[in-house]
Amino acid sequence: NITLDCAGHTITGPGRTSGVSGVLVFQRTGITVENCVLQDFNSGFQIDQSDGNKFTNNSILRVRQGFTLQDSDSNTLINNSVTDADDWFGYGILDGSDTNELRENEATGVKGVGFIVWASSNNVLTDNVASDNFGNGFGANEIGTVGNTFTGNTANNNTLWGIEDQTP
Repeated sequence: NITLDCAGHTITGPGRTSGVSGVLVFQRTGITVENCVLQDFNSGFQIDQSDGNKFTNNSILRVRQGFTLQDSDSNTLINNSVTDADDWFGYGILDGSDTNELRENEATGVKGVGFIVWASSNNVLTDNVASDNFGNGFGANEIGTVGNTFTGNTANNNTLWGIEDQTP
């Protein structure tokens, strides 16, 4: 039950290839992070084995990945932006990250997919925007990816598809 409110301040890292995350939430519940600007990190937010956390009004710039959820359930991401991510995704819901909600987020200038759901189920993505990415806007892939809902999302000017569904 900790809140980090950056009040619009910027946290600058050592660069995209550093292996360092701007904010790491590991095996924690009830964390709120809001109003932060994170730039020049490997991952802006690394959420690992952490459930029931909230991330709102954050901006992530010049990173490899914006948000990485790994084996993390019931997290809420609202009104965040990822700009200029230099790797596979802006928002990655990965490997058993279930029942998360992503609402009103943006992914712009990502070198891969704006939003990806990979081997994770029952996530809800609503009213998000993926634009000017060098891959798909939205994607769902891999065995075990079932029951995800994509509603009211917008994909503009992405190099590949607006949404790609490669679930078995």
